[in-house]
Amino acid sequence: TRTDYLSRQIQQSRPILVFSGFIIGAMVLSFYFVIRSSMIHRIYEIGVFRSLGTKKRHILKRFAYESAIITTFSSLIGFILMNYILISTQSALGDNFRIVYISVQSILVGIVLIYAINVLSGLLPVWVLLRKTPAKINTQYDV
Repeated sequence: TRTDYLSRQIQQSRPILVFSGFIIGAMVLSFYFVIRSSMIHRIYEIGVFRSLGTKKRHILKRFAYESAIITTFSSLIGFILMNYILISTQSALGDNFRIVYISVQSILVGIVLIYAINVLSGLLPVWVLLRKTPAKINTQYDV
C-alpha cells in the first residue's frame, strides 16, 4: 500500500538526513570560526569604527561580503563539483539504475541554502560583538 511505501521511504532516507545534518553542522561551525578569527584579527579596527560612529549595519555588511566571498571560493565550488560528479555518474549508468535525481531547481535551492547558512553563521560572532558598546569593545579587547 501507499502508506507502507511512504514509511519505507522515510526509513531509508533517515541515515542520509542524519548525515546531511552533521555536514551542515560542520559547515556552520567552520564558518563561525573562520569569521570569528577574522573578526578577532580586526577587533581594534571594529572598535575604532564603532567609536567614530560607524553603524553596526555597515560593519555587518562588510563581514557578510567576506562570508559570501569565502563561500564562493570554497563551498560553492565543492557543491558544483559534486553535482557534476553525480550527474556524470548518473548519465554513465543510464536510466535503468537511478542513484539520484538532480534538477535545476534542486541545484538553485542548494546554492541559495549554502549562501544563507554560511552568511548567517559567519555573521553570528559579529552580532555578538556588536551588542557591546564601543567603549567595551575598546577596553575589553585592548591589544
